[in-house]
Amino acid sequence: MVYRILGYVFVLCGFCAGGIGVAWLIAINPAQAGGNGPPALPGGVLIAAGILVIVLGGLLIRHGRHVQAIAKAARGAPGRFVDDTRRVVKVAGHTYTLVYRKPVTGKNGRPSLLRFSVPAETKAQFKVKAENGFDRWCKRLGIAKEIQTGDAAFDDACYVRSDDVEFCRQYFDDAVSRQSILDLQNLGFKEIVLEGRQLQANWSGFEPSKHDRPDLDATAAARLLALADNLPSVKAGPDVRVTRRRRKCTIWLFVGEVGFAATLFFFHYSPLYVGQLFVASLAVSFPAYLLFAWLAARLLRGTSTSHDNWLGLIVVAIFMIPLGGVAITSLLNAQLDRTPVTMHFEKISGKATHHSNKSTHYVLQYRSWVKPGEQLEYSVNHDDYERASIGVDEMHVATSAGALGVEWIHSALLVKPLAAQPPLAEKPLEDGERPAR
Repeated sequence: MVYRILGYVFVLCGFCAGGIGVAWLIAINPAQAGGNGPPALPGGVLIAAGILVIVLGGLLIRHGRHVQAIAKAARGAPGRFVDDTRRVVKVAGHTYTLVYRKPVTGKNGRPSLLRFSVPAETKAQFKVKAENGFDRWCKRLGIAKEIQTGDAAFDDACYVRSDDVEFCRQYFDDAVSRQSILDLQNLGFKEIVLEGRQLQANWSGFEPSKHDRPDLDATAAARLLALADNLPSVKAGPDVRVTRRRRKCTIWLFVGEVGFAATLFFFHYSPLYVGQLFVASLAVSFPAYLLFAWLAARLLRGTSTSHDNWLGLIVVAIFMIPLGGVAITSLLNAQLDRTPVTMHFEKISGKATHHSNKSTHYVLQYRSWVKPGEQLEYSVNHDDYERASIGVDEMHVATSAGALGVEWIHSALLVKPLAAQPPLAEKPLEDGERPAR
């Protein structure tokens, strides 16, 4: 319950922060046009922070529901489902296996699982689950291509994932097979899987005190055995060309997005303010992300599992594309810059250390010439940190305005004034040598 309440608070705060950020950008627009308004960066930061907090809130709400379901199942597990159970049952010449896995709480918790399985003499594979909004959306966009049966009730309720297209078409052409799967889903088994020569019906989150009933075993086993008896004689096997092409495209797309992010290590010109560079990079990152999502959809489309691969790629791209966008923006801002180099001489105003898990970072602070009252930081090693004198040593920083309006640093050097340097030791004269005049 605590996780869910905290999650709702996070979502509310996220919407408030995003709303304030949007209001900030709208309010400063007229003033910015005249050049006298406040900066736009706080508004962008608030919007980004709001989105992040909303996502965190959603994850907390989901985790809270997960923990609550596990705890409820663990409290009410009586009778034959108290502990992990595996039973092999023979009835009327047929054999089925029942497996119950009790819920586990804690950091690596998992919900309970009830599984019925029967032997299936085929190498074919498929997975049937309830059709969700993402499945329907991807079908409308043409990314996913579902194996249709012509039965509107079945096609609307279930989504079939498989590369064994011809096998599934013949298998689900049988009305008994379709009805058996619908019956299992109505019982509570939301996932029916054929793999490893076994046909399985899985019920995640099964609560014995709430869901168990006297006829559950017999009903579930009867439906599974009916599915196993209706296997078509067609030779099972996926279309090798389709699966190989999808695998290659997935690999190359993943390599491409990681490679785009890796440009940050090659094309990075240090900005004076990182936040300013990030905001400017959105003009590159957002179109690049949309282009990548479109390209991935075009290359992967056409199978019942295309949207699963596509989803994984675009989720990774949420982190990879912005890194590459920062690198490209930094490169353009520096290479196209024709503004003169400006030297800034600022005395060291303070020292600070930043601690991470395994290391300590040492920085020297000096006054910002862009934002009065703020401090800029310069990373140094431990020896320079100890030798630096506050109010005496200086930072000599060369910057340019940047082609995209992001001020960037050509060079930064810690300098000790001559008056503060120790005098050079005089070399003793050799016999007969005269002192220099």
